[in-house]
Amino acid sequence: MNEYKPLSNLDYFTEWGGRNWKYLLRFAIDELQLNDSLKGADFLDIGTRYGKMAVLFSLMGARVTGIDIMEPYLSVAREEAKKWNLSNEAVNFMAYNGDLDIFPDESFDIVLTKSVLVLLPNLENFLRKISMKLRSNGRVVFLENGRGNYFIHAMRTIRHRKWDYRYVNYFTDKEVKLIQSIFQIDTIRRTIFPPVYLFLGQKRL
Repeated sequence: MNEYKPLSNLDYFTEWGGRNWKYLLRFAIDELQLNDSLKGADFLDIGTRYGKMAVLFSLMGARVTGIDIMEPYLSVAREEAKKWNLSNEAVNFMAYNGDLDIFPDESFDIVLTKSVLVLLPNLENFLRKISMKLRSNGRVVFLENGRGNYFIHAMRTIRHRKWDYRYVNYFTDKEVKLIQSIFQIDTIRRTIFPPVYLFLGQKRL
């Protein structure tokens, strides 16, 4: 197991999302590895779903906490961790109700979201809570859906007919500026089709 290189199977660990999602995730991982940021880091995966990305970062040396409001997902996530012989200390999965105050302030070195922030009714409040849970110089990795043009949005509506778009707030310049106002964002990358944003940054001091 120690010889296994998880990035050689990134398609598996990304869990869902096409080529552009994987490209942005790999870019983020490469940036985190530049300063060996993952080794021993306390890592929070918000919206962990079935836990594969949490397992990925645990295999890369982080101590990962994966949280989700959908408790049935977490049973699958725990089985995923067992598959890789990861202990609860290496990767731990918890249900939560959307309130990050289940954790003390300054608990984490890195916080990750993937298509989570677009679902929040109060984005600013949640971002400020993330900042509070980060330690000094803590890092953020946000992978989130952009709105795109009318054509792209119409295609989404047709493809995902069961989704209720009243509760999905796809990112525009407004959300980008909000994130930049709360965190020191060093890198923003965006793909056009599908429109996806990657934000890499750290806690403002």
